[in-house]
Amino acid sequence: MVSKVQLAAGAGILGVVAWKAVDGRYGISKDLRVAMGALPAAKKTAAIVKRKDGNLVVSWYETLAIPGILSRNVLIQAETGRSMTFQELEDLSNKVANWAVANDLKTGECIALTMDNRPEFVALWLGMAKAGVSTALINTNLKGKPLVHAMTVSGAVGAVFGT
Repeated sequence: MVSKVQLAAGAGILGVVAWKAVDGRYGISKDLRVAMGALPAAKKTAAIVKRKDGNLVVSWYETLAIPGILSRNVLIQAETGRSMTFQELEDLSNKVANWAVANDLKTGECIALTMDNRPEFVALWLGMAKAGVSTALINTNLKGKPLVHAMTVSGAVGAVFGT
């Protein structure tokens, strides 16, 4: 006869084996680790969104106020190893914002951005936000009718393309 302790131990072992099989197939534990790592950023984002003046630019300048941050790398391009510091991103995004204002882009207008992943992508997005211009991020894999649709529904008054 099997005791209750043996039965509980067997059920526990079976549960661990089942979890390992499911987790091995679907990577649930990895997803949970990623989600937990993203939690602080999600909390910060939620707090900013709740504020009356909360937006991407406010968050950016709060980040820049951290002592010593300007000389730290903010972006590293995986393919080339090229890096960009917070200060370099700030400078480039300011150039983009000044360009947008000088070219009469108005607050509330939208620019479509389709560009491969590289530091200029973030600088363009941030710079447009500084100028009050929203950015429609268009997938670089779109062609033909899907591309026309994405550009049309974005309501963009212009577009920026990468190579």
